[in-house]
Amino acid sequence: MEYTLASTVNSTSTRTLALYWGAVASVALLAAPLAPRAAAMAPPCLFRAITGLPCPTCGATHAVVALSHLDVAGALVANPLVTLAGLAFMVGGLVGGAAALLGRPFAEPRLGQRARVALIAALGANWIWLLAGQFAR
Repeated sequence: MEYTLASTVNSTSTRTLALYWGAVASVALLAAPLAPRAAAMAPPCLFRAITGLPCPTCGATHAVVALSHLDVAGALVANPLVTLAGLAFMVGGLVGGAAALLGRPFAEPRLGQRARVALIAALGANWIWLLAGQFAR
């Protein structure tokens, strides 16, 4: 992706947001060893308890715990969308935070119509993956 002068953002609010994002990503990395303990306190999925089927976010806790152990393959099996979103959040936060700290210009993320449709399709595909895993057992 090429950055042009028009797409480069140096506004204070965008830089502040990048710093917050970087701080949250950093704290999440530092807190990763606590993920298994926090997961043990998470409530069970209400949708699954009622229907017996996984919801679109089922497996998210298992995916986060697997990521905290650097088990990307296990996280992808548990919930591919949460895994990819979590990795994107961490990388984006660390890169954005570092760019803001260094005073570097960076492109402001914008979601176009195609990206919105792709996200909805990804959520649907993720749910199909989880349902297929349920029926494969």
